Amino acid sequence: MNYKSEGTSSVSQDLKGLRILTTALSVGVIIFTLVSVGINQFNGPFLQEEIKKVSSFLLPLMTGLALLALLMARYLYQQRIRDIREGNNNLKGKIDKYRAAVTLYLAICEGMALFNVVLFLLTGDYLLLIITGAMLLLMLGRLLAIRGVANELNLSWEEQEELK
Repeated sequence: MNYKSEGTSSVSQDLKGLRILTTALSVGVIIFTLVSVGINQFNGPFLQEEIKKVSSFLLPLMTGLALLALLMARYLYQQRIRDIREGNNNLKGKIDKYRAAVTLYLAICEGMALFNVVLFLLTGDYLLLIITGAMLLLMLGRLLAIRGVANELNLSWEEQEELK
């Protein structure tokens, strides 16, 4: 018979919940983007005339902010992963800290993606949606990386067996 430890189902449920959260946040960005494009097609941009003065440097500014957000997200994520690796927590503690690290990463990426969609609504500049798409790809990339949690956290053989 295959008996699992008491916390195992909770750990696997935590990882499943993290996958669902990542998917939900990504789908939310996609839906908001599609609705915004539809609104823009029917009504046009909300501030097209007022924003013409700043539209020439808006895309470079937003690209710079997106890169800054990405660097911050990756730095904070890597710092937390390093703390998990160096710590001596049990598997449940490691997964809880991993979930917090991924959630922070996703929040930063989603915030930048949604901010660009709002700017798209205001300006009608479709190039801003490239930044949204890049942030969305980064979020979906984290979804795929969740499957490799054992390697990323340097889990022991026993901990890897508990994940199954």
